[in-house]
Parts: sequence; C-alpha cells; structure tokens
Amino acid sequence: MPERQFHLNPTGCRVEVLARSSLHDVRMAAEGVSGSLLAVDSEAIGGVAGEIRVPMAGFSTGDRLQDWKLGAVLDASTHPLATFSFKGLVPGESLSEGRIQVNGVGSLAYRGQSAEVSFEGAVGFDETEAWADIECILDVRSFGVIPPSLLGFSVSPEVRVVVRIRAAIAG
Repeated sequence: MPERQFHLNPTGCRVEVLARSSLHDVRMAAEGVSGSLLAVDSEAIGGVAGEIRVPMAGFSTGDRLQDWKLGAVLDASTHPLATFSFKGLVPGESLSEGRIQVNGVGSLAYRGQSAEVSFEGAVGFDETEAWADIECILDVRSFGVIPPSLLGFSVSPEVRVVVRIRAAIAG
C-alpha cells in the first residue's frame, strides 16, 4: 500500500491537560490543533509518524480568573506553540471499530526546550481517515514552566495530557 499523508482536522482535535492541586484539580483544553500524520504502510502501525502543533494561547479552563493565571504561566505571546513529533508506534491488542492499542515515544518541543515523552492510547486509519486518542504524563518543569501556587494552593508539576486526533487524507 502506498504512503499516505493525513492532515489534522482542527475542529476534530483537542488537547486536554489535567493537573492536580491542593485545593481543586485544574482542567484546561485547547482546540485549533494542527499537524499531519504519515502512514507508510497501511498494514503496519509501526510505520505511522506525525507532528502535532498546539497553539498555547488556545488553552482555557473555562474560568476567567484561572485563565488569567494560566496566561501568565504559559506566556503564550512569547511561546505561542508546542510541537509534538513521533515516528513509529508499538502495536498492542486490537480493539473494536478498527482501532488498535499502541505505545510510543516522541519529542515535545516548547519554550526552547525539548523532552522525550512516552504515550499510550488507541489509533486507527483507513484509506481516507486517521484517528487517535492518546495520553501521557508530563512534568511541566521540563519546559521551564513553574506551576502556580498562592497561599498554600499549589498545582502539581506532573500533568496528564489527553489528545484527541482526527485527520483526513491530504489533498
């Protein structure tokens, strides 16, 4: 099967970040995610590679005060984009609806720093579409981000990142 390139559908992709804190958990989400996936061989999930770009200004908690604090922490005007790239996936068991469980390792670049990130989830693709739901644990201090704290309220530096990807065949 020939190599196929898929472009992410910005309205079908979402990145959620879940952070634990001493007062209440923080959930923030960003939409407008862009990027591409490349399937080298439709029979081999190990041949899938991709790049996912997340606009940092797009993150919101849904709370104006938390968003103000989040804006100061992320400094999206100076660091507008985080880019995650990976090459190859390790397949696991087959799931329903043409999905397969996978593990992978990629690289996340943000704020002039880069860190290796391990992830797991489910992916699938056919002749015209690709989809993935993956997650990982990330220590934001790897990128120079200092989690907020105020009057005994502190946010954990380790966050859970959940990514939903929907893509269509290019061109």
